[in-house]
Amino acid sequence: MRKAGAFILFCLALVACSKVSDDQERPEILRFDITNAVLIPGDILEVHVEASDNEQLIQSRIRVLSAFTKSFGAWNAVQVSTLSGKTFSTAFALIVPDSALAGLYSVGFQVVDERGNASIDSLQYITIRQPGISPELIDFTSTPFLSVSGTNTLTSNDSLIFSGYAAGDSLANVKIEFKSNSDVNIREYVYQLEGAKFWDFAESADTVRFSEFQSLPARMVVRVTDRVGHQDRISFPLKFIN
Repeated sequence: MRKAGAFILFCLALVACSKVSDDQERPEILRFDITNAVLIPGDILEVHVEASDNEQLIQSRIRVLSAFTKSFGAWNAVQVSTLSGKTFSTAFALIVPDSALAGLYSVGFQVVDERGNASIDSLQYITIRQPGISPELIDFTSTPFLSVSGTNTLTSNDSLIFSGYAAGDSLANVKIEFKSNSDVNIREYVYQLEGAKFWDFAESADTVRFSEFQSLPARMVVRVTDRVGHQDRISFPLKFIN
């Protein structure tokens, strides 16, 4: 947040020190592509971007932030570049450090014009894995079966029963979260594991009954986190019909 704030303040300072037009049109991001959305330490996160403005671009920012934890060790990176001209195109290359915690990260890209108008802060997500170190969700599934892609159609009278395993050297917890369209938690089930190496969903997870929910979710996220802060997760889109 501090770096993001500095970026905005720097843009405002540039505007204050320069005589510019009364332009109120936002710059536009034309391309924002990530080559590989699953990486391991030592891999290069390659991001291709293009942007344009009706008058003059002045600055860009790309940043990587943890989307899963505030723990020490999560990878954070920010690159701010000075621009000129009405168009901008480049490829950013960021090396994933060995120390990066495994889990979900957001990659944000934004540009600002000389008047201080900022493009919408576009976000995409990547997953970093630490093979042999981070915990894993193994053979996780549900009855009725849910897919990570496509449409999972349910009714408010349905229940979910889970099977599969969480495994790792020192597990901290397993969470099953049900979220709204705006990513707010509607309900969550948290299981504290006290450093266990193995956890069985069929034996220990609750049966989820949607008839007990005050509002129906749009997504289910299953997470396992170890005591270091490494995480593995699976997300399932949900759609309910009458």
